[in-house]
Amino acid sequence: VTDAEMKALDDAIKAAKEVEKEELTKDQQKKVDDAVAALNAAKENFEAAKKAGTKKPTPADKTKLNDAITAAEKAKEGVEVSKDGTDKDKEVKWVTDAEMRALDDAIKAAKGVQKEELTKDQQKKVDDAVAALNAAKEKFEAAKKAGTKKPVPEEPKYADLTELNNAIEKAKATVKDVKTSKDGKDIAKADKWVTPETMKALTDKTAEAEKLAKSKPTEDKKADVDKMTADLNKLTESFKPVAGLKEEVKPDPGKKPDKDNKGDSDKPGNENSGKVDNGKQEPGMSDSGKSGNTGKTINEPNNKPDTKPAKTNTGHTAKTGDDAMTVGYGMIAVILAGATYFVVRRRRNL
Repeated sequence: VTDAEMKALDDAIKAAKEVEKEELTKDQQKKVDDAVAALNAAKENFEAAKKAGTKKPTPADKTKLNDAITAAEKAKEGVEVSKDGTDKDKEVKWVTDAEMRALDDAIKAAKGVQKEELTKDQQKKVDDAVAALNAAKEKFEAAKKAGTKKPVPEEPKYADLTELNNAIEKAKATVKDVKTSKDGKDIAKADKWVTPETMKALTDKTAEAEKLAKSKPTEDKKADVDKMTADLNKLTESFKPVAGLKEEVKPDPGKKPDKDNKGDSDKPGNENSGKVDNGKQEPGMSDSGKSGNTGKTINEPNNKPDTKPAKTNTGHTAKTGDDAMTVGYGMIAVILAGATYFVVRRRRNL
């Protein structure tokens, strides 16, 4: 009640006590009755004035409970549920379903206490909830394990080899049918040539580029691929074959080809090259080996010409390629044989 309402009742009680102390007679009964009525009225007013207090009670301290709930929820972050961890990567922490549910239940219970309007005299209920949640959190932390899933290797990303392959094909086409020579004098005019060093530089670089392409370089090797492509293209562009310088030798239409590459004087059946066999004179030949200048008697055993073929002189083979001399020697041999035969016939007729 208010202070005035309390004072009003206090004054009524005091007045009634004053009447109570007086020694009143029966004819003064009315004064007693008036005092009773006044006190009862004051009492009724006082009772009507009573109101419940609106002051809130001191609440229980839930600071530690709030902190415990926050820490427990943070402990769950990034943690996954698994039967044995084989389905989780090694970077992932996991617990079993039962271990996760144990912490979830402790958090749920703590949040229930958190919602209650507890007073200071109910602080123990709060403290018990904090202890239970912290114990569940510690057990949960101890249950965390790393995943044991075997990593699946990533498919590598390969560098684009389109330009390199094009450069390789271009280089191969460039050297096709090109010959090598020191000075081009051994290369026909219809053919193209470069020096061996120039050819080697391009073919070596092409082989090096093919080796790089076959190695399937990944994207992180793109710089190497680009450099190889540029180097190969540069060598290909600088590869400039020229026409050969060899002079063509036209065959002599009046000369018969020498298939065996030997002089006619060495062939079987030809006469000797002008030398007379020792100890025997050929028919129609003088001692000096020349026809028509006899000067000495011709020795003719049994007056018959020697019909044996002349020995082939293998010691005086015409040199390969000396076709003109070979033909000349052959003609001389034929003339000598004819002259000898004519002289022998005349002598027989004498």
